[in-house]
Amino acid sequence: MEKIKISKQQELKFRKSELCWMCNKPFEYKYGDKNDDRVRDHDHWTGEYRGPAHNSYDSHLFIKNLGFDVSEIKLIAQNEEKYTSFSKYVHVDTYKKNDEN
Repeated sequence: MEKIKISKQQELKFRKSELCWMCNKPFEYKYGDKNDDRVRDHDHWTGEYRGPAHNSYDSHLFIKNLGFDVSEIKLIAQNEEKYTSFSKYVHVDTYKKNDEN
């Protein structure tokens, strides 16, 4: 996981943002308010900043898509939108080791 890469200009724009870049819905509170739920969304592999987003937005989509699988999903929910942890058992039928040359 790469550290977030955000420029000073992007940080200033983030602090003034009024809309989530993913859902295009407004943030309820101003930047700095104790209830402000905006976060700096970024690519977890490259660290590249994507934009201001609602807290837990990407995990919400991930959890939602897990529901289409037929196997059991275990999670600890704080409420309908916020999850403390989740896990899913995946059975691996075979294991193939790459040959070293």
